[in-house]
Amino acid sequence: MQLSVVVTLEDGNRCVFAGAGVAITVDGKRVNYSCFDGGVLVGEPDMSGEVCPIAYSASDYPKSADDLSVDSRLTYAGMTGG
Repeated sequence: MQLSVVVTLEDGNRCVFAGAGVAITVDGKRVNYSCFDGGVLVGEPDMSGEVCPIAYSASDYPKSADDLSVDSRLTYAGMTGG
């Protein structure tokens, strides 16, 4: 799956793709997005429905799955203008 450059969460928080290469992992899943209002998105969004659940951590450096919640949902996933 090709991940979008910028995504917006249901609460309006926007998150930018962290890029390829070495990254922090949590419970075997890569931290893929860093959010403008703080926090990170971990793993890949579930794109099977109209809203796309993804794991969120309010911490910029989550240490375990206990730091994650899955109640943040993507409301828009798209490329930024260039």
